[in-house]
Amino acid sequence: MAGLATLLASHANDIEAIAAAFERDLKTVIESSVQDVKKKLKDQLEVDNDKVISNVHNQAILSNIDRLLSESVNANGYAAAIQRYIDSFNGQYVAFRDVLKHINSEIEWPLPSPKFEGPVANELDAIKKTQKTLIDDLVNQSAIKAKGVALNFLGAVSPEELAKSIASQLDKSLAQAESLADTGVSTFYRAISEKGFKLIEEDLPEFKIRYTYEGPLDKLTRPFCTKLQQQSDTGKSWTRKQIDAMKNGQIPNVWLTGGGYRCRHQWIIDTRDLKQQQGKKPATKKTESKIKKARAKAKDKVQSSRLKPISPKPPSDREKAKAKQALARRQAEKKVKDRRAK
Repeated sequence: MAGLATLLASHANDIEAIAAAFERDLKTVIESSVQDVKKKLKDQLEVDNDKVISNVHNQAILSNIDRLLSESVNANGYAAAIQRYIDSFNGQYVAFRDVLKHINSEIEWPLPSPKFEGPVANELDAIKKTQKTLIDDLVNQSAIKAKGVALNFLGAVSPEELAKSIASQLDKSLAQAESLADTGVSTFYRAISEKGFKLIEEDLPEFKIRYTYEGPLDKLTRPFCTKLQQQSDTGKSWTRKQIDAMKNGQIPNVWLTGGGYRCRHQWIIDTRDLKQQQGKKPATKKTESKIKKARAKAKDKVQSSRLKPISPKPPSDREKAKAKQALARRQAEKKVKDRRAK
């Protein structure tokens, strides 16, 4: 599946680009927020010999740093940044259609195209909301940790050093946020494929659909993913039940999480096995219904033709004109013969 490998590599790059764009947006928000908080601390904290004094006044101010950071983060565009990230999830529907299109190009029959609507669409939207909540919680927890760092340094550092400590704590959370963002997009795509392939399975009840594990095989690939991909390359495939029983050692649900955080692999329908199961085009439930109706209509037509005489087809205007000309010609020839006979 050389073409598929190229497609999946491009998809993995797109996901990394989405995560990187979100990291840049979030970094801009955090840096601006740190500068805002730094200015407020400089204006409000009591200092002696360039050290933040350990007193009730300063303790009260630092105890509110988490609130100050949250307010500043929102004022500096966090809501817009997280919304751009969540909106980018919609592109994963296109990625799944591209994969399905490639699969269809390698088999003799097109697989039914799943529709993501109703309860399925609601479940996918819920995943988006969960991802937003996870990142919101990470940002809020970062602010709380920054408050803890600030209180621990009370009376020991200058306002400048205090601001750097807060920024350092937020930078750690920034790296976590990028990893979480990357994993979130990948998981959302796998949720689309999980539900999409399940709908296809339901539409092909006569087949036992199996899956291969596809993605890059390089120095970043985990041993778990390396083993599965090497087995796929040698012809092995798995049922959904077998996949559900797997454990990657990091996050539950191997179908949705692959090998773990920031995994670049995914499960694809094994077209090799599908071809072996049946050489002819499988009929979906919808197709079977159409075939039955067409057969019934053809049968009724045959029975009707046996009962009713076949009416001759009426001549066209052109045919009528030709017949009239032929009749006139015959009549003229007859007149000529009659004159010669006299």
